[in-house]
Amino acid sequence: KVIEIDGPFITVLTEPLLYANKKLFLGIPIKRKLIRQLESEYDIEQITIGNFVSIHWGVICEIITNEQVLNLKKYTLRNLTLANKTL
Repeated sequence: KVIEIDGPFITVLTEPLLYANKKLFLGIPIKRKLIRQLESEYDIEQITIGNFVSIHWGVICEIITNEQVLNLKKYTLRNLTLANKTL
């Protein structure tokens, strides 16, 4: 979730992927400051405080809906459960 915008910097609240005791899990939400990729083909200028965004390798990809947030968390947790069976 976008919590601050300061020029080229966007601060988000995100649940980091963590590994401890031989298990993967989502951690408690933390603030993470990212830099806008202004040369990107998508229109990143539409982001506003309160938006949910997808992030890949530290790059904001797109604004996502509440439904997409719920699905992303659901399938992430499902896949972490599967991954933890093999660790």
